[in-house]
Amino acid sequence: MHDRPFIIGYLAALWDGEGTVYAKFHETGRVQLRSARVSMQDIGCIEFAALALKLLGIAFRRYTTPITEKRKKPMYIISIQRAEALKKFQELIPLQHREKAMKLRGLISSRAPGTRCGICGVTREETTRGCTACARRKSNKGKGRFGTVDA
Repeated sequence: MHDRPFIIGYLAALWDGEGTVYAKFHETGRVQLRSARVSMQDIGCIEFAALALKLLGIAFRRYTTPITEKRKKPMYIISIQRAEALKKFQELIPLQHREKAMKLRGLISSRAPGTRCGICGVTREETTRGCTACARRKSNKGKGRFGTVDA
């Protein structure tokens, strides 16, 4: 098998050129899915990327979209979605595409526990009108888990 620097370089080049980093939002504004993914019709590239991710210990999902009227060949997809897998991917794979690297940092920081609202996604210092979690946090300000906190 290839050495570690080659594997890391391959994954970086693949994601810089063919990959996407995105967040899918629910209609309420809450982030529903975070993903770094590659999709293509070249099964050889996908198989090698899957092997490389396994060797680096990065968890991923691999699936195939069916053939349709418009698409005569199947599309092979690798998707990294878990917070710890995204973090490990960011630590190991040096993306050169500035926008993708920024989006990946944003996805990981928005996953940090306690830094964002679980429903609307704003930082804990901000509030969103109509968000039940923000309203609850605002009404509990200054209270601990078991009542009012004495300073």
